Amino acid sequence: MRCKKVLLVGKVPPPVGGVTVFVSRLMAKLRSDGCDVDLFPDKMKISRLLYNLVLKKYDSIIFNTMDLRALALIYLFGCIRIVQLIDHNHSRHLNNSIRGKLTFFFIARVNKLSLVSAHLINNYPDNFRDYLVIDPFLPPSSGQLSTAHKNTPCELISFAQGFDKVLIISAWRYIFERGEDLYGLGPAISVFNDLSLEMDDICLIICIGDISYNEEQVNILKQKIADSNIIYLWENCSNAWSLFSEQTIYLRPTSTDGNSISVYEALHFGARVLASDVVPRPDGCVTYKYSDVDDFKKQLRVLLQNETNPTKYR
Repeated sequence: MRCKKVLLVGKVPPPVGGVTVFVSRLMAKLRSDGCDVDLFPDKMKISRLLYNLVLKKYDSIIFNTMDLRALALIYLFGCIRIVQLIDHNHSRHLNNSIRGKLTFFFIARVNKLSLVSAHLINNYPDNFRDYLVIDPFLPPSSGQLSTAHKNTPCELISFAQGFDKVLIISAWRYIFERGEDLYGLGPAISVFNDLSLEMDDICLIICIGDISYNEEQVNILKQKIADSNIIYLWENCSNAWSLFSEQTIYLRPTSTDGNSISVYEALHFGARVLASDVVPRPDGCVTYKYSDVDDFKKQLRVLLQNETNPTKYR
C-alpha cells in the first residue's frame, strides 16, 4: 500500500482484545512505514474527521468494524472506494435483516474485503467472492514487550512461579452469545478443577480485559474460584501474551472465532495451545471437539502429561 495519509477505524486498548491489539500494532506498523495515520474514534474528534472526509484528505481508509453508521458515513462522503474492510469475525452477527442487507450493500462497494480466516466467507451472500485472506498476527515490538512485562502484576508473576504447569485462558470480556459462554471460561474452570485432583503443581490464570462488562456473571465466576489457591483472575488484563512461554498452555475453548491473535501470540512465544475445533486452527495447535467436555479433558490431560520442560514458570 502506498503510504501517505491513512484513516484507521477501530479501537486500541484498553480494554485488551484481539481486534484492539491488532489495531494498535497495525497503527504502529503503518507509522513506522512512513504513513500519516489518524485513528478514529479513539484519537480524533468527529469535526476533524468530517473535515478530512469532505476535502478527500485520505489515500486509504482501513475499517476494523462493521458498524453500519460508520460505513454509511463513509459512503455518503464518497470515500467507500478507498476502504479496506477487515473482517475479524464481525460478520457472524450479520443476517438477512434490513440492517444486515444494508451492511452487505456497503461492504460490496469497498475497495478491498479482507478476512482474517477463509471460513468467514461462509457468513456472506453467494455473490461475495472478491476477497483477500490476511494474517492477523503482527508480533509485538521490543517497546511493546518491555511495556507489557512492566504492566504484568508482580503478584501474578510470583503466583505463576509457584507451579510447574501454568494454564492460561483469556477473554476481552465475559460474553455470552445465544446462551453460549463465548470464550469458554466456565467449561475451562470445570475441566481444570477435575484435572487438578489428579495432578500436582498445576494452576490456571484467567485473563479478562474488561471486568466491568456483564458484572453479574463476572461476580458468579469470582464466587466459583474464590476458595481456590490455584486459580488467579487477572482483572482488566492488559496483555495476557506477556505470560506465554514454553512452560505454559494456552486454552482457547471458544464457541466461535475469527483467526485468534491470542493463539498466534501463544505459538509465537513457544506456548502449547489447546483450542476448540469450531474453526480451522493454525499448525501447532491441538484441538478438541467443541462442547465435548470429555474430549476437552482428554486432550488437556495429554498435554499436561507430555510436559517437555517441567522447570518452573519464569
